[in-house]
Amino acid sequence: MFGRQASPAIYNAGMENKPRAYFWLALATTLLLVVSGATLFARQGGSERNGDVALPQAPLQPLASHDDAARMSEKSAHSTPVVERAFPPLPDKDTPLIDVFQDLRNRMAQGDLEAGDRLFENMKQCRWRDAWVNYGVNYAVHSTANADEDELRRLEGRLDYAQHIQKFCRDMDEAQLKQLVPVMLEAARHGVRRARTCYLYRGPMMDVEALLEHPEYLTTYRDEASRLIEQGLSDGDWRIVDMLQYAYGYRNPRATISGVIKNDPIEHYRYLKLFRIGADEFMQADLDQRLARAREALSVDAAAAADAWAIDMAARNFKGSSTQAAPQGWDACGPD
Repeated sequence: MFGRQASPAIYNAGMENKPRAYFWLALATTLLLVVSGATLFARQGGSERNGDVALPQAPLQPLASHDDAARMSEKSAHSTPVVERAFPPLPDKDTPLIDVFQDLRNRMAQGDLEAGDRLFENMKQCRWRDAWVNYGVNYAVHSTANADEDELRRLEGRLDYAQHIQKFCRDMDEAQLKQLVPVMLEAARHGVRRARTCYLYRGPMMDVEALLEHPEYLTTYRDEASRLIEQGLSDGDWRIVDMLQYAYGYRNPRATISGVIKNDPIEHYRYLKLFRIGADEFMQADLDQRLARAREALSVDAAAAADAWAIDMAARNFKGSSTQAAPQGWDACGPD
């Protein structure tokens, strides 16, 4: 999304790695058969245990929408802060999702943001289970013959993860996994940061197959976006600030948020200025240059008002480093 990733090098390791490579190739073939069976199982409705898990129905009822995006940041300063409370430890991270889904969801509803974050990430992993497994298998099939020791270790890690995700997502059927977007929205409403940034950036486009079945998800997104942005500003979420300064300043057809926020030079400057206030020294010169360019589109009075707004917003709601919270290349729907 925002980052760059180099392709791994492939080396010819000679014959010494052949037996080990053949072992991983055989394992990959077995996994391919397993995932094919699991996919058929999921599409046919899963096991009888599926009735034990209550998932939100689609569509979720939209909350009342707020005023337009240009005024929502002022209202965020008056939002009620989230009261933190202590919760017991989460279930073991390797416990299959179907066994902990309802517990995590209930805890999230009670204000346990860690449980909500875990639920969102687990749903995301399981929704793309087949893709993860197929990626590991395809990588093994095409990479084992001439793999060196380092390449085989990477292959081993991918296949280990493929095996793990198969066990972790067992008994979750297709209908349950297609609830990723409603679960993401539910977590975002409760203040789970990763769910909020992902929902705002991708929204229902996170699962196009489910969107085609539920086009009303787009209406829900339009109704929810301003509320979640307001919540993020009140929560002091630097990633929301970075997302907004880009959304107001640049068109990105792949970002769902571009459908509800249009280019606005004043708003772009305000959020860029706010992000600059929290920036570490190594990024300040670059941000200053961008601010100078953005300021050229504003009158003197508009720039002064935007500066004052950003200073006030930073003092009210934000702390810490903006450039550490939202480093270059951060992924709105990534694992971190």
